[in-house]
Amino acid sequence: QLPNAPLTRAFFEEFPDPKDNDLLARTVVGVMMGALPTINGNLVTIVKTWQRTATLLALRAKLHASKETDEFAKAHEIVETPMRQTMQMQPTPDWLWRLAKKDHMLGTKNPVQVRGGDKIYLSITQAAQEELRAGGSDVCPLFGGDRSQKPHPTHACPGFEMGFGILLGIVYGVVDSQPNS
Repeated sequence: QLPNAPLTRAFFEEFPDPKDNDLLARTVVGVMMGALPTINGNLVTIVKTWQRTATLLALRAKLHASKETDEFAKAHEIVETPMRQTMQMQPTPDWLWRLAKKDHMLGTKNPVQVRGGDKIYLSITQAAQEELRAGGSDVCPLFGGDRSQKPHPTHACPGFEMGFGILLGIVYGVVDSQPNS
C-alpha cells in the first residue's frame, strides 16, 4: 500500500519494483537523516548570521535594484555567493567521524599512521574555511563530497543539487521578504 505522505509516496512511486526496496529505504532514510538536518542547520545559520550583520537588508536592496526579471537567475546572481560563503564559515554539519577501512598514511606534511578500524575525526569547518580562504566557493564537503566526480566519494550526497536548490530558494525567499528599511 502506498503511503499518504506526499514525499514518501513520491519515493515509493519512483521505485515501485520490490528489487529496489533497498534503494528506496536508503533514499527515505537519506532524506530524513542527511538532507533535512543539513538544509535546516545551514538555513538557520545563514539567516541568523545575516540578521546579526544586516546582510539580509543589504541583499534585499540588491534584489530590488537588480534589473534581472527571472527570480531564479536573480537568486544565483545576488544570494548564492554570500550564502556559500556563510556556509563555508559556519557549516552544518561542522564535523563528523568515519572508521578507517584499511591501514594507510593520512596527510602529507606530517603524515599519521591510520589503522583499519581507527575512528577519524573530520573537521568540515576547517576544510570549508580553507576552501574559502583560497578563494573557492565549494560547499560539497558539507554534503559528503562532490557526487559529480568520477568516482565520487563514498559519502557524497546524491541529493546535493536538490538540497542546495531548496536552500537557495528558501534563503532567497527570506531575503526577498525582509521589510523595507
